[in-house]
Amino acid sequence: MLIDSLEKGGLNTDFDIDAMIGGYDAIRDVLNDIESKGYDATNKENGAKECLKVALEMAARGIRIKPYNLCDFTGRNINATL
Repeated sequence: MLIDSLEKGGLNTDFDIDAMIGGYDAIRDVLNDIESKGYDATNKENGAKECLKVALEMAARGIRIKPYNLCDFTGRNINATL
């Protein structure tokens, strides 16, 4: 699921949170899918590609992205999993 996170002042950042939560293999699969489309990839998919490359590097270094729930967020306890 591609999410359009910022669209103010021409700034547009897309990312695939499901792939990012899924880890290294899921991110790599999405990147391979986008790259295999070539020029048929949508602008949203191409926009997500850079973010996914950073997420892939994070996953390769052992940094994982966990599912989140904004209703449970207190703003005090932020847990990073390394």
